[in-house]
Amino acid sequence: MNNLTNISKEQFNNVYIQNTNPVVIDVRSPMEYQGKHIKDSFNIPLDNISTEHVESLLDNHNIKKNENVYLICKSGQRSKMAQDKLSALSGSVMCIDGGIDGMANNNTIQFNQSTSNVISLERQVRIATGALTLTGILLGVFVHSSAYSLAAFVGAGLIFAGISDWCGMGLLIAKMPWNNVPSCQQ
Repeated sequence: MNNLTNISKEQFNNVYIQNTNPVVIDVRSPMEYQGKHIKDSFNIPLDNISTEHVESLLDNHNIKKNENVYLICKSGQRSKMAQDKLSALSGSVMCIDGGIDGMANNNTIQFNQSTSNVISLERQVRIATGALTLTGILLGVFVHSSAYSLAAFVGAGLIFAGISDWCGMGLLIAKMPWNNVPSCQQ
């Protein structure tokens, strides 16, 4: 029987100190992972995790099925989605509360960090959402009033994302070429 739970950053800090090499899977996009990640973590983006392929996924990264696995993303939302997909594991599958953002001032955990400025997926979604909304409004004012429907569609998408905790735009943006950096996989 598996154990699906969350672990606080303080609890993970203790695990990290006591366990020389905990299995940490970072489910952010490769570009976000390249920007900053826990040393020796694996980057397996959320879209690459599927319930049907858990065994091969673990084999590819030499993770034993009964090992405790710690999931991390930017703030905790994507790791919760990945946790459901990894429910076939017999060890504990724990989401690290607060994600990478929550560990910003942690001096115990070792991070690998790029010197380039990487725009997080969350910020990319906000930029795209704002741009689409503004475009819909401007087209509605200057071209044709039916263009307001673009802004309404984006607003409805935001409401849906807030209620369901699933963001289609985020998943789409994660697949964009600038977010795929295959060389950063461990």
